[in-house]
Amino acid sequence: MTLILTGALGPHVTIADTQIESWSWWVRGLVVAAGVLLVGWAVWLGRAPVLELRSGQRVLGAAPRMPARLVARPDKMQQIARQVRPGGQPVAVVGMGGVGKSTLAAGLWRIQRRTPAEVWRVWRLRRRFRHGMTWLDINPGQDPVALLADLARRLGVEETGFTTVKAGRDVLAAALRRRRVLMVVDNVWEPAPVQALLGLGPRCGLVFTTREKHIATTVGAISVEVDALSEKQALGLLSLWSGRRVSQLPAEARQVCARVGNLALGVAMAGAMLAQGRSPADVLALLEKGLERVRADLDPEYPYRSLLASIDASITGLPEKDQDRYAQLAVFAGRGPFSRAAAERLWGPKLSPPEVGELLADLVSRSLLTSAGDGWYSAHDLQYEAMIFRLGGKDSKELAAAHAHLVEQYRQAGTGTWADSAADSYLGSRLVGHLHAAGYVEELRTVLADVAWIRARLTHDRLGGLLADYGYADDVLSQEIVRALRLSADAIIADPERVSLQLASRLLGHPDTVVADWVRTLDRPSQGLWPIGAYPALTPTTEPLLQTLTVHAGPVWAVAISADGTTAISGGADGSVRVWDLRRGGEPRVLTGHSFPVLAVAISANGATAISNDYRSVRVWDLSKDSKPRILARRTRRVTTVAISADGTTAFSGSENGSVQVWDLCRGGEPRVLSGHTGWVSAVAISADGTTAISGDRGGSVRVWDLCRGGEPRVLSEHTVEVWETAISADGTTAISINDGSMQVWDLRKGGEPRVLYRGSGWGTRVAISADGTTAITGDTEGYVLLWDLCGDGESRVLDGPLDPVLNWLENAAPVRAVAISADGTTAISGRVDGSVQVWDLVEERCIASWIGDYPITGCSVLRGPSLKIGLGQSHGAPYMLELRGAD
Repeated sequence: MTLILTGALGPHVTIADTQIESWSWWVRGLVVAAGVLLVGWAVWLGRAPVLELRSGQRVLGAAPRMPARLVARPDKMQQIARQVRPGGQPVAVVGMGGVGKSTLAAGLWRIQRRTPAEVWRVWRLRRRFRHGMTWLDINPGQDPVALLADLARRLGVEETGFTTVKAGRDVLAAALRRRRVLMVVDNVWEPAPVQALLGLGPRCGLVFTTREKHIATTVGAISVEVDALSEKQALGLLSLWSGRRVSQLPAEARQVCARVGNLALGVAMAGAMLAQGRSPADVLALLEKGLERVRADLDPEYPYRSLLASIDASITGLPEKDQDRYAQLAVFAGRGPFSRAAAERLWGPKLSPPEVGELLADLVSRSLLTSAGDGWYSAHDLQYEAMIFRLGGKDSKELAAAHAHLVEQYRQAGTGTWADSAADSYLGSRLVGHLHAAGYVEELRTVLADVAWIRARLTHDRLGGLLADYGYADDVLSQEIVRALRLSADAIIADPERVSLQLASRLLGHPDTVVADWVRTLDRPSQGLWPIGAYPALTPTTEPLLQTLTVHAGPVWAVAISADGTTAISGGADGSVRVWDLRRGGEPRVLTGHSFPVLAVAISANGATAISNDYRSVRVWDLSKDSKPRILARRTRRVTTVAISADGTTAFSGSENGSVQVWDLCRGGEPRVLSGHTGWVSAVAISADGTTAISGDRGGSVRVWDLCRGGEPRVLSEHTVEVWETAISADGTTAISINDGSMQVWDLRKGGEPRVLYRGSGWGTRVAISADGTTAITGDTEGYVLLWDLCGDGESRVLDGPLDPVLNWLENAAPVRAVAISADGTTAISGRVDGSVQVWDLVEERCIASWIGDYPITGCSVLRGPSLKIGLGQSHGAPYMLELRGAD
């Protein structure tokens, strides 16, 4: 202001006997401008939030905790800030406990003294990382996956359910690809958490604090070592905590600081004792007594004896009962900040809530606790060590009793089961740890196996936190449950209500009796699909290391399920055929003999007879006996497709050279060779009674064969392109053929021209027809599922398909690989390459249930009875059965 007035008043001002009148106008202008700039700078420094608003920076997640009183260390702060660069090496702030590493790291982002140099440093750092800073507290044994999940939440990334470090890094790398974020990790004990964060974003920075120098070397970090405070800094901090000016401190103050090693934490607690009215001599005496107590029980090489002595001295200043209560806070060690409500449970019922608040405030004033804001508190890890030391050590009965008391107080305060505690801001994510520390092993296992608790944890927390809870248990059931949860991550994150279904689908038929018995206790939903039979419906937890079922050594190319839903047969790229008992389970029967990959399989309605083919041969298997197969054909031309009648008496096959063979499976002998096709036979179907068959070839022709009378086939059509699929009703009266451009329906009784029901892109269409030939369902590679009325107007109704052929292809239109329809034509099944299955009520024309599998669906069947049962084959693993509940 002086400069402004000087420049403005001009001739009326005299400085050192010099009249301002002699100054030229431009000199006076410069003086006024300098004054304006200085006033603006002062106002700016007085309004720190302005800086944050101007630079648009924010803290992602909880802000770092800063001590209420601290001393400036500008040189060390500048040294750290210079090394932190977008995309640069990580920076390790290394030093012994209590030296002030966390305070320095937190101060990188905050203005403390508002000096020009400090403002410039903070502004420049915020400009480098313009998308903000996030502060991550970790503890010994930190799960890197849980750390990545926490970071994803802070960045606003929608949960994707990653369960491995690699998957989490992929998710976060995509989120940080164009963002400049500074990640600060406090209290690192092992390299793994830092390694999980390295290189996540090309423009991000990483700073971490640690006591261990070797971690900085391991991760390739720039190391900035932090030493104890200088004597001047220590006296300044002591002055702040004691409430006295440095000049007013007695001579013994230097001795007090030296006795705690000039460590910031020790000096703060010593200053708090001075503020309580103790003299420096008394503080020194208390420190000596504390040192004597810890010296007797600690290793002589322990580096923090003086600091523990100062903590012990501060605790000694409390009333005796409060000393015990402070020691009980050891139950929160390694669990992050704790809430006031948690302290009320720990110290209740002897202390009322107001008394708890008073004690917490007193502990903060003594520097024995730090306020984390909004009713949350934390202690330094060395203070937690002192608490544990007072209770007799980590394995002491006293510490376990404190955990047990906390658990029991929460139990008494609750109104329901532990599942209700999942909503508690503190206990929700820490219950399992306290049960483990209290020695409640059986209750811990019970909680981990409680589906209601699992569901509630998923509702109120991320999957990573839930999975970390299972690290406290080593029993078989808990480990199998967590494996199932990892495999089911996507499904249970999208809908926690599917937990029971996912667990049952992966653990059904487990070889361990404890797990198998537990699965049978799961509550089945009143509606929807539920796995039945003996094989897991989804990838089991026993794969791949502990897999007990002998599955195919490659992809499964063909699956067929008997009409009664009891038997499934699969053929794979490994050349084997496997027979699965869907009721009893157990090892599948492995049928060998094929020298090439099995291309197609078919099974009779009663599951007694099956047929399979590879490139060169057709084999018939009597599944009721353990006998060798009958080799129906060994050809130089490729066998392309097979079918079998429902009664298992007749087989039908097509070949690459255009011939069709009919096999009498009862009498045996040579097949009847039916000729007429001029090209590769691509599709065949046979009626249930084995009297009528239909075939189509790549040349586009469709032929119907009377298998009883013989004679020339009826040529139904000459399509212009390959016939992909054929079907025939059980009574042999209606046939369907599909090619790349149309679907044609044939009345085999009346003959005549077919009804062309659609012309479009039907490549790869699958079709199923009801037993009476009145209804059909189709599914194609564009994702459409269509219902056809074959008796009425022939119009189709779209049951499912892409809402938009371009925008929704991937989201809503996974290609359909299998369809089936019940004998009465009222229910249909569609299976897709994404593993999804839909159950359709064809009367009401709506989806009544759905299912998400792990592998593409390659075959399906539907059986109506007291309940609707569905058989499903998949491209890997075992076929499985589902039961529909709650449907009429």
